[in-house]
Amino acid sequence: MNRSKIFVRTTMFAICALFLAVAAHAQYRASIKGVVTDPQGAAVSGASVTLKNLETNQTQTATTNEDGIYNFNALPPSQYTLTVEKAGFKKKVLENVGVIAEQANALDVQLDVGEITQSVTVSGDSTPLIDTETSNLQGTVNARELQNLPSFGRDPFQLLQLAPGAFGDGAQGPAGGTQNLPSTTVGGTGGVDGAFKIENGGQITANGARTGENNYQIDGVGTTSVTWGGTSVITPNEDSIKEVKILTDNYDAENGRYRGAQVQIISQNGTNQYHGSIYFKAHRPGLDAFTKYNGYNGSNVRDSNRFNDWGGSAGGPILKNRLFAFFSYETLSNNARQGVGGNFYETSEYRALAGGPNATKFLTFNGVAPNGGTFVEKTCADVGLIDAAHVTANQPVANCAEITGKGLDIGSPLTAGVGHVDAAYSGCYHSIPNPTPPPATVCTEVNYGTGGDGLGGTNNLDGAPDMAFFSTVQPTNSTHRQYNGRMDFNATSKDLVAFSIYYVPNTSTGLNGNGDRLMNLFNSTYTNRAATALWDHTFSPTLLNEVRVNAAGWINKDLASNPNGPFGLPQVSFNTVGSLTGGTAVRGYGIGSFNGFDQWTYAVKDVLTKIHGAHTMKMGGEFTHLLSVDAPFWADRPSYTFNNIWDFLNDAPVAENAQSDPQTGVPSALRKDLRNNLIGLFFQDNYKVKPNLTVTMGLRWEYFGPISAKNSKLATVVLGQGANAFTDISVRTGGDLYNASKRNFGPQLGFAWSPKSFVGRDFGNHLVLRGGLGVAFNGLVQSNSLDGRFNPPFVDNQPNFPCPNGPADPSTCLLLYSSSTFPTDVHNPNGYAANPNAIVTFGSNNLPVAGSPPISLTAFPADEPTTYTYHYTLGGEYELAHRWVASVGYQGSTTRHLTEHYNLYNVGAALSVAFNPLVNGVTFYGNDGNANFNALLLELKHEFASSFLLDTQYRWSHSIDSGSNAYAGGFYQYNLATGYATSDYDTRHAFKVYGIWSPRIFHGSNAWMEKVAGGWSVSGILNAHTGFPWTPIYNQGDLDGGFDPVYNFGKGGAGSSSNAGNGQILPAAYLGGFKPDYRSKVSVTTGGQAFFTQPNVSGGVLFACLFPNPPVAQCPAGQQGVGPLPTVPGIHRNIFTGPGYFDVDATLSKAFGLPTMKIIGENAKIEFRANFYNLFNKLNLFNPQNNILDQHFGEAQQALGARTIELQARFSF
Repeated sequence: MNRSKIFVRTTMFAICALFLAVAAHAQYRASIKGVVTDPQGAAVSGASVTLKNLETNQTQTATTNEDGIYNFNALPPSQYTLTVEKAGFKKKVLENVGVIAEQANALDVQLDVGEITQSVTVSGDSTPLIDTETSNLQGTVNARELQNLPSFGRDPFQLLQLAPGAFGDGAQGPAGGTQNLPSTTVGGTGGVDGAFKIENGGQITANGARTGENNYQIDGVGTTSVTWGGTSVITPNEDSIKEVKILTDNYDAENGRYRGAQVQIISQNGTNQYHGSIYFKAHRPGLDAFTKYNGYNGSNVRDSNRFNDWGGSAGGPILKNRLFAFFSYETLSNNARQGVGGNFYETSEYRALAGGPNATKFLTFNGVAPNGGTFVEKTCADVGLIDAAHVTANQPVANCAEITGKGLDIGSPLTAGVGHVDAAYSGCYHSIPNPTPPPATVCTEVNYGTGGDGLGGTNNLDGAPDMAFFSTVQPTNSTHRQYNGRMDFNATSKDLVAFSIYYVPNTSTGLNGNGDRLMNLFNSTYTNRAATALWDHTFSPTLLNEVRVNAAGWINKDLASNPNGPFGLPQVSFNTVGSLTGGTAVRGYGIGSFNGFDQWTYAVKDVLTKIHGAHTMKMGGEFTHLLSVDAPFWADRPSYTFNNIWDFLNDAPVAENAQSDPQTGVPSALRKDLRNNLIGLFFQDNYKVKPNLTVTMGLRWEYFGPISAKNSKLATVVLGQGANAFTDISVRTGGDLYNASKRNFGPQLGFAWSPKSFVGRDFGNHLVLRGGLGVAFNGLVQSNSLDGRFNPPFVDNQPNFPCPNGPADPSTCLLLYSSSTFPTDVHNPNGYAANPNAIVTFGSNNLPVAGSPPISLTAFPADEPTTYTYHYTLGGEYELAHRWVASVGYQGSTTRHLTEHYNLYNVGAALSVAFNPLVNGVTFYGNDGNANFNALLLELKHEFASSFLLDTQYRWSHSIDSGSNAYAGGFYQYNLATGYATSDYDTRHAFKVYGIWSPRIFHGSNAWMEKVAGGWSVSGILNAHTGFPWTPIYNQGDLDGGFDPVYNFGKGGAGSSSNAGNGQILPAAYLGGFKPDYRSKVSVTTGGQAFFTQPNVSGGVLFACLFPNPPVAQCPAGQQGVGPLPTVPGIHRNIFTGPGYFDVDATLSKAFGLPTMKIIGENAKIEFRANFYNLFNKLNLFNPQNNILDQHFGEAQQALGARTIELQARFSF
């Protein structure tokens, strides 16, 4: 079914659910509760408390109970007026009361004795400076801060770093875009994708969690990616956000799914006043600085992106006090200067030659010529060939001729029939005795073939140019758009209905394939979408219910976006000719592979809230259905290798590589259609034990359902028992990937206490002590489970089929390359012929039958333990004079069953577990890792008053884990306990300052002058922290002679380093004395060898020799056991600290106020702004060379981004 239709239907379903479901309640989860007292502090019962939303004029009334407590629930983030009335007391009015979204807010009121007709009005901001109601560690970024603080790419996730308890530095990469924290799997925004990124991983860690373990919600429902944890499929544009709340330590049982930060985004809504904006931002590389230094081997670079980003928003009433609407739009067009490439291509004369039927299909396809090809003169010597003028005794044969202005003549078409190879290829024209045998002789001139008679002689040069160097043009452009809309309807005094939607289409065009050819012009379209339906209903002042329904996901269908792409032609590459090899080889043919992704999150959540005396209880549940279609066609089109261009013209490939269906032999990528369900149930009681003490008690149960595949296309590895774990291994099809735990009970206990006096000192309600202890869980993400896609029996993972003598010799050829091999429709990837040699016979265990080449497997525990974390905090917050607040706190966590990634054969080798001859390794995702985190947190902040905000934070911390992402494979997998060490993203000392200063220069009757000469604003974020840790290593291949230790598949053939093994090894000891100079460019021949003891690493046993009756030629000593284990590491990973970091990002803006006019009101303005990233162009180095044998050991290989400047104009009202 068309996914666009599914999205429309899902959206309609969500809307209908609002009007057909039982009474429910929406994303407005904030509350205001407090105690009304008399001048002596005694509770005042029966007082009437009225709360008015200043945006919508919606009014609620409550009455204080016998303890003087009042409570308002289901509040959106807004500004309110609170009025308290009681006979015998003066009426008290608090203006401009703000609330923190999605949590309880405390506001106590003290009445003055007097007549009720008298009133006391508190003007200005009445929002409490300290949170005395919750135990969470958290931070909030509101709309004002989003609009004023520097956030690269208008990405709101860049500001998540501001929350207390979160670590992130907002660093930019050397050429622009987010510099990800170490060991991040899916990172933050690049230089141009900003609010349009497909999966955006905010670069923060919270309480020691990995960056991939944060959870994202918009309007109370999840937008976290199905496949990649810690990323959001929607990045709301800044104008669409009212507030972002970041919980870095959560004691609310309602929140779950991930153990890291809970990021809760509240979208902007319409109000009774019309408001909106239009803005334009320009990025021009001419304003950006180059790096001062970019590593010992790097050239200086800058952010070279050139784009315009513009958009706007509008909101207001449709029916005043009843129906409100809001809309926002953002678009970015990146028409970067066209790239320039260059390489050797065939000439037009070559394309005109008569060739085999398959070659003709390529050479006659429209756009096959190099794009914008400008001829560049090259000589035969430039490509490692010999012309007649340069033959010598040791290079006696001319195999190239230069044709001025046209290219190089390297032969002529083969005279042999189609399917025959150039037999001379890889021969030797001339050899000399080897002075240091073996071998006995050394070839001084290699024969690369010249076609013609197949002998490689000069006589085959025909005077026509065959290949030439062309400078090419690489067109690239992209367009990104984001649409956001929201409707809020106060249906009755007890019902509020809301609906919001995000729609984000992204398109890009560039060349993708072998060679810069227009036949490889590739269009890619990604569309991200999310829709949320909400309904608030109040049964009574003490009973509320809510429901939230949403769908979120993204889709990419490259095949549909490229109807004219030549997917019916395979990919073609060439072997070495002269010095042309690898990346410089003669350019081949074939458009790149296309993707097919489609993922959806469907969720429904219901919460019942009951207020009973001093208890605010909520209970409910959520059900999330995750769907993921993963069908990237990386290798389902065959790719062919030819020795030279004459073999290509003659339809004579020498090798084929293809991913095939092993049951039919048809080239096929296995489509993964995965499903799993998440269930969460919770109960929570916020108990106001005393007017100054709130205790939070909750319990959450989570079920991370096992992953299954539609049509049972799931292959699960089943290990044997004990010593037969590998020998009895089998693969089970269908069913679930693992047995999911049902014991995930997570209690939460927290408190917030505001003592009037403590240790003999009177604090006058200016102090709050808070803390808590809880358990959080983390489920396995589908990006891990998808790695089992290549398990048998559904796919044969890219086997190679040799054909050394060409298809004309079927006795040695295992590939297909005839006129009927390709699809009849050159644009259709379906229809490649089945290769009988790709058919695999499987036994009852779904492994290949005995005698077959061994295969790799990916396995998971049969009973998957859920990752869980004990998290705990304790701290105090004290309100100083003049709106300053100081805080000190401790944050810690202990994690168990953390996902690790390693070769299970390495673990088995240390335990003497016998291997299976049909399995060459087992990539294993084992939830057997641990982590620990401890931090001291200090903060001093000044809340907005007199247009001034300042927040200073310091963190002293240490993070330890077994691996810093789910793909981390230990250095020494023979004993996994050796991997428990300092985390890759650990920073011991981190200091952050951010602030906004918007001075008001003119007042009173001179307000008009403020609109002209005032309106200045300065903001900035300063980050300084110690460096990230790094590990000195040896590359295993430098120590073992190219033969993997323990077991291997021959020289350079890997073995213990395969299947999530590690090709690096740690020293046996650190001898001390190493002092890195990260700025140095000095080469030291011995690298860092003087500071370390080299481990003993010897080549292991050939895999085939591990089993009974091995082949005699390969195993003359007969069957052997595995080779000796390398030396146990004498150091832990991450023993050194890398270069520190210092950066200041800033903005400077000047606004011009506009006269009061209808619709736009009295606060309309036009603002001009400059954003500076790395304002002082500070050099920040990273990525030290960690190879002990490298002559630049300990020197930085790169630098972070230099100063970048963006200009913006904005009209708002």
